[in-house]
Amino acid sequence: NYSPSIHQSELLVFISNMFGVLSSLIVTRPNVNSVQDMPPPGGYPDVATARGARNRGPSGAVIWLGILGLTFGGLYILGNTAKRNRLNIKERREARMAIAPYLQAEMDAERAVEFNASLAREAKIMANNPDWVVGQSVYSNNKL
Repeated sequence: NYSPSIHQSELLVFISNMFGVLSSLIVTRPNVNSVQDMPPPGGYPDVATARGARNRGPSGAVIWLGILGLTFGGLYILGNTAKRNRLNIKERREARMAIAPYLQAEMDAERAVEFNASLAREAKIMANNPDWVVGQSVYSNNKL
């Protein structure tokens, strides 16, 4: 009972024509008998796959011994350097302690000169105040 309309039939013709065009574009090989390549009589010669023993570097034991040697050698150098630094620090500290009394005496003399100069300035500034005592602390009076 189904009858395609005119448009559907034209579409079917178009599709069949397109299929024909597309099928003509597909390239097919002609039917040619092929000959397969075969090995020469007696076969191919053996391929050398075994590698010669070559030097692949030091063994694991030698590597570990090297690491341990470098580690302990570095620790030895580090310890000697620390010991030398401690001795240098001790020598500087002892030298500083040896000259400390002379430095303290020099600082005391400088401080005495500065203190006497300060008292002289104070006396000059407060010369107009008869109640002023030069060198007396302003906090050691009974007014407070």
